[in-house]
Amino acid sequence: MRIWKVGPSELSNRRLLGEHREVHGMVTVVQKMRRGEPGGYQRHPEVLFYADRLDALIRRHEQLAAEMNRRGFRHHSPLRVCPPPEDRGLFTFTPEAIARDRQELHRREGRFRGRRRDDDWRGF
Repeated sequence: MRIWKVGPSELSNRRLLGEHREVHGMVTVVQKMRRGEPGGYQRHPEVLFYADRLDALIRRHEQLAAEMNRRGFRHHSPLRVCPPPEDRGLFTFTPEAIARDRQELHRREGRFRGRRRDDDWRGF
């Protein structure tokens, strides 16, 4: 499971769609954890990081869906979250964490395929 710390506009189509799928899966796992139900991936570091940040996952999903729509993909998968989490405000990553993810994307992809716009990414 991987949620990138860069803006959705920086992701290739493949990474954008993959992260969208990951967010849906992570929300399901986090909700199961909160209900005390067993389930896979509950000990995954990325899941543990977001276990008490469900509101941040919801905002990330909204950003991913907006970027998908901007690129012409149809988005027909709203998140089903019960009960809705308390919104704790904007969650931001350190510049170092964002830089590490950019380096990892460069390593994996060789270059960014999406359009880079730093001014539209302040966190989620």
